[in-house]
Amino acid sequence: MPSLLPHSPVLKMPDSPQAPEVSAMSVAMQRIEETREAMEGALERRDWSTIAQLDLACRDCVDALTGAPDLKAHEGEIRNSLEKLLFVYKTVIDAATGERQALFDEVMQIRQANNAAKVYHLFG
Repeated sequence: MPSLLPHSPVLKMPDSPQAPEVSAMSVAMQRIEETREAMEGALERRDWSTIAQLDLACRDCVDALTGAPDLKAHEGEIRNSLEKLLFVYKTVIDAATGERQALFDEVMQIRQANNAAKVYHLFG
């Protein structure tokens, strides 16, 4: 029966100082992916308050990622993940711009209706 002591190959921790960094990098990358997917879902629902919270979470994830000392080793992976995130942000901006324009149009219609009602009451 194999020994489960720390020197046993079964439980031996890696001697490489890079192992925790790679793990932290993996966690940061996974957090970015999960946050991006959550943002896509919130965008589909037009849940702007959730998008705002996820935006803050994304910023934290990217800060954690950029603070990692081993960025060069994972450059392609990081670039791919951040490009996907950038696409979601472009989609969010487009959707928010469309929503803002729709609200502006609605306010203009209400103002026009109010002005027409004032004229009607003046001559009515």
